[in-house]
Amino acid sequence: MFEAARLQELASRIEALLRSRSKPVALGFLKEKLDGALEADKLDVKVLRLCQMITLSRTHGWIIQADKNTLAYTCSYVAGLIDELPPELANEYAKYWFRNVEDGLVKLKELYRVPKLRHSVVITAPLDKARFTPNLILWYLNPAQACIALSALQWHRYRRFTFTYSGESACADSIAKCMVTHEPSLTVPCFGERRFGHLQDDELVLSLPPEALADMAEGLQQLYMRGVRYPIPYLGVQADTIIGLPKKYRRFYE
Repeated sequence: MFEAARLQELASRIEALLRSRSKPVALGFLKEKLDGALEADKLDVKVLRLCQMITLSRTHGWIIQADKNTLAYTCSYVAGLIDELPPELANEYAKYWFRNVEDGLVKLKELYRVPKLRHSVVITAPLDKARFTPNLILWYLNPAQACIALSALQWHRYRRFTFTYSGESACADSIAKCMVTHEPSLTVPCFGERRFGHLQDDELVLSLPPEALADMAEGLQQLYMRGVRYPIPYLGVQADTIIGLPKKYRRFYE
């Protein structure tokens, strides 16, 4: 387990190399509420949503928490706070998003869900303000930044990353999938994440186990020294691409 100071130091290195638009968010699953964290009633709302909590943390710098009584049903389902959705809600969800209700109900059953951790609370905070041990780190990146970040994660140990998009409730493909597989997970944020979480058109979400930050920081630094950096400079679509290759590659064309 990484200490908070170590996680923050790694995150700072990653931020500098990726030039990310916003700071990373720590997300945790706790057995008890954290004193001083903001809740739905303090924000004058009936329920919160995961994407809403995350954005309030990354843009406002707030620590936000919710339990099954104050987190929206589908978010609570994905976060492992409730075992089933109310049947009528599940049917309405299926009718809204799919031509066949059966497809929608299958989709809900197939969603990745956070494993049972004996937790009763979901909490988010800017990583540098987190007063809890995060279960994962969320990073919001544009496609070019995500490209370099994933390559950096392959530097230390290559594996082919495969990512999913289940449709609406795509937090299942980032948060829940990362918790299930213990591997980095990238996905396209869904309609709700953009409507309620205010994600921008060019943003993807990368969910990481905390232990992945060290490999990512090392990989980014190594790639940076080889000229793989963000922003990626354009060579020119009509240019001779050979001149844009590293010297070691150019010799094969001489």
